[in-house]
Amino acid sequence: MLDVIEHLPRPVYALERLVGLLAPEGVLIIATENTDSMPWRILRADYWYYYPEHVFFFNRRWFAWFSRRAGLEVELLSKFSHFEAPIAARMH
Repeated sequence: MLDVIEHLPRPVYALERLVGLLAPEGVLIIATENTDSMPWRILRADYWYYYPEHVFFFNRRWFAWFSRRAGLEVELLSKFSHFEAPIAARMH
């Protein structure tokens, strides 16, 4: 799910359905925003990712909660940017 989950009106339901489709040892890959990021915390509703079609927003705690609920394990959590310029340059 690459930049998909934030568009879903019922992300828990959608993820539970997807988990049910995984093969044993299967992997679910999700890419989405991180509300713990510094730009998100500073800019809030002015952050570039804050669009009306994004109905839910996520962070590490949410995925930890969902993993416990679904009996899953978060194997890897990686941070990446959609931008190449440093944050100070983008904010300027």
